[in-house]
Amino acid sequence: MFFTIQEARRRLYRERRRLGVVSILVFVAGYLLYARFGQVRVWGLPAPVFAALLYTFVIGAATLLTALFLPRLRFTVEAMALARLVFAGASALAAPGVLPDARAPALQATLVIALAVVFARIFFSDWAARRFVRRGHVARATRFSRESPDTLLRAMGAVDHGGGHADPHGWAIALRAIASPDAALDRLIEGAADPATVAEVETLTSCGTRRIRHRADRGPAPLWREVRVEDLGTCRRVTLTVAHGPMPLASVLTAWLDDSYGRLCDSLVARAEAPSASPVTASLPEAARVAPAAA
Repeated sequence: MFFTIQEARRRLYRERRRLGVVSILVFVAGYLLYARFGQVRVWGLPAPVFAALLYTFVIGAATLLTALFLPRLRFTVEAMALARLVFAGASALAAPGVLPDARAPALQATLVIALAVVFARIFFSDWAARRFVRRGHVARATRFSRESPDTLLRAMGAVDHGGGHADPHGWAIALRAIASPDAALDRLIEGAADPATVAEVETLTSCGTRRIRHRADRGPAPLWREVRVEDLGTCRRVTLTVAHGPMPLASVLTAWLDDSYGRLCDSLVARAEAPSASPVTASLPEAARVAPAAA
Protein backbone atom coordinates (compact mmCIF):
# COMPACT_ATOMS: atom_id res chain seq x y z
CA MET A 1 0.00 0.00 0.00
CA PHE A 2 1.56 3.26 -1.14
CA PHE A 3 0.25 6.76 -0.53
CA THR A 4 1.66 10.26 -0.38
CA ILE A 5 2.33 12.26 2.76
CA GLN A 6 -0.66 14.44 1.95
CA GLU A 7 -2.91 11.38 1.68
CA ALA A 8 -1.56 10.06 4.97
CA ARG A 9 -2.28 13.38 6.68
CA ARG A 10 -5.81 13.36 5.26
CA ARG A 11 -6.41 9.82 6.53
CA LEU A 12 -5.11 10.70 9.97
CA TYR A 13 -7.34 13.78 10.06
CA ARG A 14 -10.38 11.63 9.29
CA GLU A 15 -9.46 9.46 12.31
CA ARG A 16 -9.61 12.36 14.77
CA ARG A 17 -12.97 11.40 16.28
CA ARG A 18 -12.10 7.72 16.60
CA LEU A 19 -8.74 8.59 18.16
CA GLY A 20 -10.36 10.97 20.66
CA VAL A 21 -13.06 8.53 21.74
CA VAL A 22 -10.68 5.57 21.93
CA SER A 23 -8.12 7.60 23.92
CA ILE A 24 -10.72 8.53 26.54
CA LEU A 25 -11.98 4.93 26.84
CA VAL A 26 -8.53 3.36 27.20
CA PHE A 27 -7.33 6.04 29.61
CA VAL A 28 -10.21 5.28 31.98
CA ALA A 29 -9.71 1.54 31.45
CA GLY A 30 -6.01 1.73 32.27
CA TYR A 31 -6.73 3.71 35.41
CA LEU A 32 -9.40 1.27 36.62
CA LEU A 33 -7.27 -1.79 35.95
CA TYR A 34 -4.55 -0.49 38.30
CA ALA A 35 -6.73 1.48 40.71
CA ARG A 36 -5.82 -0.92 43.53
CA PHE A 37 -2.17 0.12 43.27
CA GLY A 38 -2.67 3.82 43.94
CA GLN A 39 0.05 3.81 46.59
CA VAL A 40 2.66 2.62 44.09
CA ARG A 41 4.52 5.27 42.11
CA VAL A 42 6.15 4.81 38.70
CA TRP A 43 8.48 7.55 37.48
CA GLY A 44 6.95 9.87 40.03
CA LEU A 45 3.36 9.17 38.95
CA PRO A 46 0.74 7.05 40.74
CA ALA A 47 0.60 3.63 39.11
CA PRO A 48 -3.01 4.04 37.88
CA VAL A 49 -2.16 7.34 36.15
CA PHE A 50 1.02 5.92 34.63
CA ALA A 51 -0.87 2.87 33.35
CA ALA A 52 -3.63 5.06 31.92
CA LEU A 53 -1.13 7.23 30.04
CA LEU A 54 0.75 4.18 28.79
CA TYR A 55 -2.47 2.56 27.56
CA THR A 56 -3.47 5.78 25.81
CA PHE A 57 -0.13 6.16 24.06
CA VAL A 58 0.24 2.54 22.93
CA ILE A 59 -3.35 1.99 21.82
CA GLY A 60 -3.52 5.46 20.27
CA ALA A 61 -0.44 4.69 18.18
CA ALA A 62 -1.92 1.30 17.23
CA THR A 63 -5.14 3.05 16.18
CA LEU A 64 -3.30 5.40 13.84
CA LEU A 65 -1.17 2.59 12.35
CA THR A 66 -4.29 0.52 11.78
CA ALA A 67 -5.98 3.43 10.03
CA LEU A 68 -3.00 3.88 7.71
CA PHE A 69 -1.98 0.34 6.90
CA LEU A 70 -4.97 -1.87 7.78
CA PRO A 71 -7.95 0.45 7.12
CA ARG A 72 -10.46 -2.41 6.83
CA LEU A 73 -9.79 -3.29 10.49
CA ARG A 74 -10.25 0.21 11.88
CA PHE A 75 -13.86 -0.51 12.87
CA THR A 76 -12.64 -3.04 15.43
CA VAL A 77 -10.67 -0.47 17.41
CA GLU A 78 -13.56 1.23 19.19
CA ALA A 79 -15.22 -2.11 20.00
CA MET A 80 -11.99 -3.31 21.59
CA ALA A 81 -11.64 -0.07 23.56
CA LEU A 82 -15.20 -0.29 24.88
CA ALA A 83 -14.73 -3.95 25.78
CA ARG A 84 -11.52 -3.12 27.64
CA LEU A 85 -13.31 -0.39 29.59
CA VAL A 86 -16.12 -2.75 30.61
CA PHE A 87 -13.60 -5.41 31.59
CA ALA A 88 -11.59 -2.87 33.60
CA GLY A 89 -14.72 -1.68 35.40
CA ALA A 90 -15.70 -5.25 36.26
CA SER A 91 -12.15 -5.97 37.42
CA ALA A 92 -12.14 -2.92 39.69
CA LEU A 93 -15.45 -3.97 41.29
CA ALA A 94 -14.69 -7.70 41.57
CA ALA A 95 -12.73 -9.30 44.36
CA PRO A 96 -9.02 -9.86 43.70
CA GLY A 97 -8.38 -13.05 41.72
CA VAL A 98 -11.86 -13.35 40.22
CA LEU A 99 -10.84 -11.90 36.86
CA PRO A 100 -7.43 -12.29 35.20
CA ASP A 101 -5.02 -9.46 35.89
CA ALA A 102 -1.75 -8.31 34.33
CA ARG A 103 -0.09 -11.59 35.37
CA ALA A 104 -2.31 -13.41 32.85
CA PRO A 105 -2.21 -11.12 29.78
CA ALA A 106 -3.20 -13.82 27.28
CA LEU A 107 -6.36 -14.76 29.20
CA GLN A 108 -7.20 -11.11 29.78
CA ALA A 109 -6.79 -10.31 26.07
CA THR A 110 -8.97 -13.31 25.13
CA LEU A 111 -11.79 -12.11 27.36
CA VAL A 112 -11.55 -8.56 26.00
CA ILE A 113 -11.65 -9.78 22.38
CA ALA A 114 -14.61 -12.05 23.10
CA LEU A 115 -16.45 -9.19 24.77
CA ALA A 116 -15.71 -6.90 21.80
CA VAL A 117 -17.17 -9.48 19.40
CA VAL A 118 -20.35 -9.70 21.51
CA PHE A 119 -20.71 -5.90 21.57
CA ALA A 120 -20.23 -5.65 17.80
CA ARG A 121 -22.74 -8.43 17.12
CA ILE A 122 -25.37 -6.73 19.25
CA PHE A 123 -24.61 -3.20 17.99
CA PHE A 124 -24.93 -4.16 14.32
CA SER A 125 -27.64 -6.78 14.72
CA ASP A 126 -30.97 -6.70 12.90
CA TRP A 127 -32.62 -6.48 16.31
CA ALA A 128 -30.81 -3.21 17.13
CA ALA A 129 -31.37 -1.86 13.61
CA ARG A 130 -35.13 -2.28 14.01
CA ARG A 131 -35.39 -0.84 17.50
CA PHE A 132 -32.89 2.02 17.44
CA VAL A 133 -33.55 4.20 14.39
CA ARG A 134 -32.65 7.77 13.56
CA ARG A 135 -35.12 9.56 11.31
CA GLY A 136 -34.36 12.61 9.20
CA HIS A 137 -30.60 12.26 9.59
CA VAL A 138 -28.62 14.75 7.48
CA ALA A 139 -24.84 14.35 7.23
CA ARG A 140 -22.56 17.06 5.90
CA ALA A 141 -18.83 17.17 5.15
CA THR A 142 -16.58 19.86 3.73
CA ARG A 143 -13.30 19.78 1.88
CA PHE A 144 -11.21 22.55 0.28
CA SER A 145 -9.55 22.37 -3.13
CA ARG A 146 -7.52 24.67 -5.36
CA GLU A 147 -9.08 23.25 -8.52
CA SER A 148 -11.48 25.46 -10.47
CA PRO A 149 -15.25 25.00 -10.02
CA ASP A 150 -15.55 23.76 -13.61
CA THR A 151 -12.86 21.13 -13.05
CA LEU A 152 -14.55 19.92 -9.89
CA LEU A 153 -17.93 19.68 -11.59
CA ARG A 154 -16.56 17.97 -14.69
CA ALA A 155 -15.00 15.31 -12.48
CA MET A 156 -18.52 14.52 -11.30
CA GLY A 157 -19.94 14.47 -14.81
CA ALA A 158 -21.57 17.90 -14.66
CA VAL A 159 -20.71 18.91 -18.22
CA ASP A 160 -22.07 22.24 -19.41
CA HIS A 161 -23.32 22.00 -22.99
CA GLY A 162 -23.83 25.72 -23.33
CA GLY A 163 -26.50 28.13 -22.25
CA GLY A 164 -25.64 27.57 -18.61
CA HIS A 165 -27.34 24.16 -18.53
CA ALA A 166 -25.42 21.07 -17.47
CA ASP A 167 -26.29 17.57 -18.55
CA PRO A 168 -27.85 16.02 -15.42
CA HIS A 169 -27.38 12.44 -16.59
CA GLY A 170 -23.65 12.21 -15.99
CA TRP A 171 -23.52 13.69 -12.53
CA ALA A 172 -26.78 12.04 -11.44
CA ILE A 173 -25.03 8.72 -12.03
CA ALA A 174 -21.99 10.02 -10.18
CA LEU A 175 -23.99 11.13 -7.16
CA ARG A 176 -25.97 7.90 -7.11
CA ALA A 177 -22.67 6.02 -7.20
CA ILE A 178 -21.25 7.90 -4.22
CA ALA A 179 -19.90 5.19 -2.00
CA SER A 180 -17.05 4.63 0.36
CA PRO A 181 -13.43 4.56 -0.77
CA ASP A 182 -13.55 1.05 0.65
CA ALA A 183 -16.50 -1.34 0.49
CA ALA A 184 -16.70 -1.64 4.29
CA LEU A 185 -18.59 1.66 4.49
CA ASP A 186 -21.06 1.07 1.67
CA ARG A 187 -23.85 -0.19 3.89
CA LEU A 188 -23.63 2.97 6.01
CA ILE A 189 -24.27 5.51 3.30
CA GLU A 190 -25.48 3.74 0.17
CA GLY A 191 -29.01 2.88 -0.81
CA ALA A 192 -30.44 0.67 -3.49
CA ALA A 193 -30.30 2.04 -7.03
CA ASP A 194 -33.58 3.75 -7.75
CA PRO A 195 -34.45 4.36 -11.42
CA ALA A 196 -36.99 7.05 -10.51
CA THR A 197 -34.85 10.08 -9.71
CA VAL A 198 -35.17 13.82 -10.00
CA ALA A 199 -32.03 15.73 -10.91
CA GLU A 200 -31.46 19.44 -10.87
CA VAL A 201 -28.60 21.83 -11.46
CA GLU A 202 -28.46 25.27 -9.97
CA THR A 203 -26.02 28.16 -10.18
CA LEU A 204 -26.29 30.54 -7.24
CA THR A 205 -24.70 33.64 -8.73
CA SER A 206 -25.20 35.70 -5.57
CA CYS A 207 -22.65 33.64 -3.64
CA GLY A 208 -20.61 32.15 -6.47
CA THR A 209 -21.87 28.64 -5.81
CA ARG A 210 -22.56 25.81 -8.23
CA ARG A 211 -24.83 23.10 -6.89
CA ILE A 212 -25.67 19.67 -8.27
CA ARG A 213 -28.38 17.65 -6.64
CA HIS A 214 -29.79 14.15 -6.93
CA ARG A 215 -32.98 13.01 -5.24
CA ALA A 216 -34.29 9.47 -4.96
CA ASP A 217 -38.08 9.35 -4.79
CA ARG A 218 -38.50 5.68 -3.98
CA GLY A 219 -36.72 2.81 -2.31
CA PRO A 220 -34.29 2.71 0.63
CA ALA A 221 -31.79 5.05 -1.00
CA PRO A 222 -30.88 8.30 0.77
CA LEU A 223 -33.59 10.91 0.16
CA TRP A 224 -31.20 13.29 -1.54
CA ARG A 225 -27.55 14.04 -2.11
CA GLU A 226 -26.07 17.39 -2.90
CA VAL A 227 -22.63 18.70 -3.80
CA ARG A 228 -22.01 22.43 -3.53
CA VAL A 229 -18.90 24.03 -5.00
CA GLU A 230 -18.27 27.52 -3.60
CA ASP A 231 -15.61 29.76 -5.10
CA LEU A 232 -13.76 31.51 -2.25
CA GLY A 233 -11.22 33.19 -4.49
CA THR A 234 -8.01 31.48 -3.43
CA CYS A 235 -9.70 28.07 -3.12
CA ARG A 236 -12.96 26.24 -3.60
CA ARG A 237 -15.07 24.76 -0.83
CA VAL A 238 -16.75 21.47 -1.70
CA THR A 239 -19.63 20.52 0.59
CA LEU A 240 -21.26 17.11 0.40
CA THR A 241 -24.68 16.71 2.03
CA VAL A 242 -26.52 13.40 2.31
CA ALA A 243 -30.06 13.29 3.72
CA HIS A 244 -31.37 9.91 4.80
CA GLY A 245 -34.69 8.40 5.56
CA PRO A 246 -34.93 6.08 8.58
CA MET A 247 -31.42 4.90 9.36
CA PRO A 248 -30.13 2.50 12.04
CA LEU A 249 -28.58 4.40 14.93
CA ALA A 250 -25.57 2.09 14.74
CA SER A 251 -24.89 3.28 11.19
CA VAL A 252 -25.29 6.93 12.17
CA LEU A 253 -22.85 6.63 15.07
CA THR A 254 -20.33 4.59 13.13
CA ALA A 255 -20.40 6.96 10.17
CA TRP A 256 -19.87 9.93 12.51
CA LEU A 257 -17.05 8.25 14.39
CA ASP A 258 -15.35 7.26 11.15
CA ASP A 259 -16.05 10.60 9.44
CA SER A 260 -17.39 8.52 6.56
CA TYR A 261 -18.94 11.44 4.71
CA GLY A 262 -15.70 13.36 4.98
CA ARG A 263 -13.96 10.42 3.33
CA LEU A 264 -16.52 10.51 0.55
CA CYS A 265 -15.90 14.22 0.06
CA ASP A 266 -12.16 13.50 -0.09
CA SER A 267 -12.84 10.87 -2.73
CA LEU A 268 -14.84 13.31 -4.86
CA VAL A 269 -12.13 15.96 -4.71
CA ALA A 270 -9.38 13.43 -5.34
CA ARG A 271 -11.09 12.35 -8.55
CA ALA A 272 -11.24 15.97 -9.68
CA GLU A 273 -7.59 16.55 -8.85
CA ALA A 274 -6.40 13.39 -10.60
CA PRO A 275 -4.67 14.67 -13.78
CA SER A 276 -5.70 11.69 -15.92
CA ALA A 277 -9.26 11.29 -14.65
CA SER A 278 -12.00 11.48 -17.23
CA PRO A 279 -15.44 12.80 -16.21
CA VAL A 280 -17.25 9.46 -16.48
CA THR A 281 -14.67 6.98 -15.28
CA ALA A 282 -13.57 9.26 -12.45
CA SER A 283 -17.09 9.42 -11.10
CA LEU A 284 -17.65 5.68 -11.04
CA PRO A 285 -14.87 3.91 -9.07
CA GLU A 286 -14.87 0.15 -8.69
CA ALA A 287 -15.43 0.51 -4.95
CA ALA A 288 -18.71 2.35 -5.54
CA ARG A 289 -20.95 -0.67 -5.42
CA VAL A 290 -24.54 0.08 -4.60
CA ALA A 291 -25.69 -1.94 -1.61
CA PRO A 292 -28.99 -1.74 0.27
CA ALA A 293 -28.77 0.15 3.54
CA ALA A 294 -29.91 -1.74 6.61
CA ALA A 295 -33.16 -0.27 7.76
